[in-house]
Amino acid sequence: MLTSTLLVSRSLASRTLFKPGLVKHQDLDFMLRLEQQGAQFIFVPEILAIWHNEVRSDRISRNRNYQISLDWLDTWREQLSERAIQGFMLKEIVPKMLLNEHDKPKAVKMLLAGGCDRLIPFPRFLFLMIRQAVPRKFQLWLKALFQQLKLLAN
Repeated sequence: MLTSTLLVSRSLASRTLFKPGLVKHQDLDFMLRLEQQGAQFIFVPEILAIWHNEVRSDRISRNRNYQISLDWLDTWREQLSERAIQGFMLKEIVPKMLLNEHDKPKAVKMLLAGGCDRLIPFPRFLFLMIRQAVPRKFQLWLKALFQQLKLLAN
């Protein structure tokens, strides 16, 4: 979820605020802290916000250093379920581990386990697995095809 999609009272938001100095996962961190303050979340299945996901090289999400995400996860580990931790790992950390030759075997093992446990959408699982075996040029063609078929978001 993005904070731009939340409706929250001013008093609750003012009591919670964003964590100063946090360089990544600000939205998720804010929402977890809102929940600690007693917020309850209701999913509305209608499209009520449009998010423009601009591809820029300076975005923190493009930083390959996944240690930032591991450090953030460690601060919340006690409050999260094992399934939530695995989902976070598969979404935020494993894709970056796959880019590092040293970490790749461990990441592939985690990806396979997450795929078997259905913790990751099949198109994303397939894309990440293809990335390991297919030349980069063909990967870009497959990604464009998947996006055109609306099977994969940016």
